[in-house]
Amino acid sequence: MPTRKDLVDALSDFKGARDALIHADDDDFLHHLRLFVKQLDRNPLCQEALANLPSFDVNAWLDAQTRGREHRRVVLDALNLPDNKDEQLTIYLDFVRSFASDERNQMRAENFGALFGKHKRSDALGVVQSLVIRPLAEELSRRIREAAAMTNPDMRDLAGVPLPRIPSESELGVFLSHKWVNKERIRRYHRVLEDLGYRPWLDEEEVVAGDVLHRALETGMEKSCAAVFFVTPDFRDDRWIGQEVDLAMNRKVERAEKFQIITLVFDGAEVPKTLRRSVFISVENDLDGLRAIIRALPIELGPARWKERVVADKKSS
Repeated sequence: MPTRKDLVDALSDFKGARDALIHADDDDFLHHLRLFVKQLDRNPLCQEALANLPSFDVNAWLDAQTRGREHRRVVLDALNLPDNKDEQLTIYLDFVRSFASDERNQMRAENFGALFGKHKRSDALGVVQSLVIRPLAEELSRRIREAAAMTNPDMRDLAGVPLPRIPSESELGVFLSHKWVNKERIRRYHRVLEDLGYRPWLDEEEVVAGDVLHRALETGMEKSCAAVFFVTPDFRDDRWIGQEVDLAMNRKVERAEKFQIITLVFDGAEVPKTLRRSVFISVENDLDGLRAIIRALPIELGPARWKERVVADKKSS
């Protein structure tokens, strides 16, 4: 059975190709279309979602659209699609594979646009996007989420979540910045965040002998959706803290709302100048601190459900 990481990566790959195609300009359209078709052929979730489509004669259906008219003068107002969703999907897929093909006997995107009286390339591609690409992307996205949920029960919580809201496994990190003297406190936060499903980054867990520390810090920040600074009376604005703050600020610029800088202040400690540019929160205890972190994180975890062992015990009783 594919792991959750495998499936999230497959979802992310599909989303990237889909979004690039939807937003492609005229010059890049064919390039992104062919990358999207590769996803249809190679992405395991696409293969799963498309595995049981019934056969449908798309050529006969298209001939019926233009029957009784001289081909060169055909002007359609809309696609008269069948009611069956599987047949609609088969039509969309046939079109995109034809548009992406190098074979001369296949329909080009420009030819499709001409059927609707759009002879300028940009206008023709606009019709392709509106009538083929976007409906295909919407229906296929829905089926892929369902395929992920069927393939791995751990993915069922994501079945109804729009693809843009599904983070990759490498985005679940939470960078924990602190002074060594506060290590035991930070370990408690690390354990709880890990139990909740996040990937907290702690130097003693992630940095191994021989690592270049700056590069290790940079990697940790790149894999995180937030940096948490634990400001205690022992916290000092030294060299490494300054580097961590700079890395966090740069990451915030790159990721915008998908990265948060969370500063927790304990025991009335003085906030270093480098952190005063962002909002900081004074907390009285670790429970308040944990609550502040979870509320500020840009990623929320799955819906409430019974623990597996509880359901298993009930079935066996």
